[in-house]
Amino acid sequence: MSTIWAPKSPICHTPSSFWFEYARFYVVALALTAAVSLLGCQTLQPAATSNDSPSAPVSGFVHGGQQPISGATIQLYAAGSSGDGSAATALLTTSVTTNSSGSFNLTGLYTCPTASTAVFLVAIGGSPGLPSGGTNPQIAMMTALGPCGNLTSSTNVEVNEVTTVAATYALAPYMQSYADVGSNPSDAQLMASAFTMAAELANTGSGSSPGVGVPTGQVVPYQKLNTLADIVSTCINSSGGKAGDSSSCGVLFSLASAASSSAPTDTVGAILDIALHPTSNVVPIYNLNPPTDPFQPSLSTAPADWTLSITSSTPSPTFSPAPGTFAVLPSVILSDTNPSAAIYYTTNGSVPTASSTPYSGAVTLSATTTVRAVAIAGGISSLLVAGTYTLQSTEPSSYQVDLSWDAPTSSPDPVAAYNIYRSPSGSSSYVLLNSTVDAATTYVDSTVQAGLTYDYIVESVDASGVESSPSNMLGVTIP
Repeated sequence: MSTIWAPKSPICHTPSSFWFEYARFYVVALALTAAVSLLGCQTLQPAATSNDSPSAPVSGFVHGGQQPISGATIQLYAAGSSGDGSAATALLTTSVTTNSSGSFNLTGLYTCPTASTAVFLVAIGGSPGLPSGGTNPQIAMMTALGPCGNLTSSTNVEVNEVTTVAATYALAPYMQSYADVGSNPSDAQLMASAFTMAAELANTGSGSSPGVGVPTGQVVPYQKLNTLADIVSTCINSSGGKAGDSSSCGVLFSLASAASSSAPTDTVGAILDIALHPTSNVVPIYNLNPPTDPFQPSLSTAPADWTLSITSSTPSPTFSPAPGTFAVLPSVILSDTNPSAAIYYTTNGSVPTASSTPYSGAVTLSATTTVRAVAIAGGISSLLVAGTYTLQSTEPSSYQVDLSWDAPTSSPDPVAAYNIYRSPSGSSSYVLLNSTVDAATTYVDSTVQAGLTYDYIVESVDASGVESSPSNMLGVTIP
């Protein structure tokens, strides 16, 4: 068995002494270290440290329909990386709310985790210009921004119903709520494509549909998107409500929840339910359309369903065999029903174009690979398709993290035991790992999953059960 020890990294509250005051006693901050173990003779490398990117002076507006929303709470999130629908990381270092004109400014208030980290903006609550000046707690709107490094001094963001519908529909496979948007490491590239789709559905600068970068010949269903945005505006431009009451929000939430397990409590949740169940209550939802549509052009009759699919006159390529997990990776055959179409593909995560590798025969794979492809006929590109071919591992897959720490030696209140906590990387949702307090200064976490990163902290406990401040946080990446 081989192990790699993570370097000690003390918490940075008082770097000179590592002492912390908590209630009745002092404890020395625990210097937490860890080793990742795997049966076999591998050498595991420590996780690389990412280079933070400075923030661009992003600014923008929040509107409900065409009405400024004042007092809305703004948050910039980095998409999660510990699973589909995993918790996103809030990036702003201070609270930001919109002013009376609905505007906000994020200059100097965030740091990009990396330039490629996918980010999105959320606006919660606020006053939609009600005569009484009241607020609507059911307001939740968002805008998908894409790679954090793409934000510049000229980035101006519009957050409204159109951008919210576009972001929610595009990211639906990777979200559970406006604060839980993320992917597994294996489908991070596919989530990046979803952010691109959001940008094609809606222009984040103008808050209108269609968006930017739509390939020639592809069609955005902007009338249907505008109609959904109009419908949601009836809830946003109100005093709120809940499923079961007769308010605009209440009726929308009840209709949106018909095919799900529970009713949504905010507008992003309502849109997400509609996106996931597009054939449920189609006409009743359409009938919520207000007499005067804030977003036009819109539908004049109810659609067959509430899908929002970008379409192309050129059929997309198909894969054979179908993507999946294989003991021996197959050669991948690409085909298209249009015999005059040329197929182009990539295997490096980039978006295929007419400048990519032309398909001329079966694609040979040597490792787990995501193949992306488009077909182009008459200058019109099909929709992008992607398939991941995973090589089934023949290596042992059971990892464990071996934690250890130094016991405090000069605490006035004796330390009786320790509690060990873990959270997904970047999340503040720590979970207690030990079922009973542990007097040992070591702990083995055997519940980790390959490919994920975890954050650990340890807190000492006195005889009365009072916990100290946490140790340094230690991040561990499982290969």
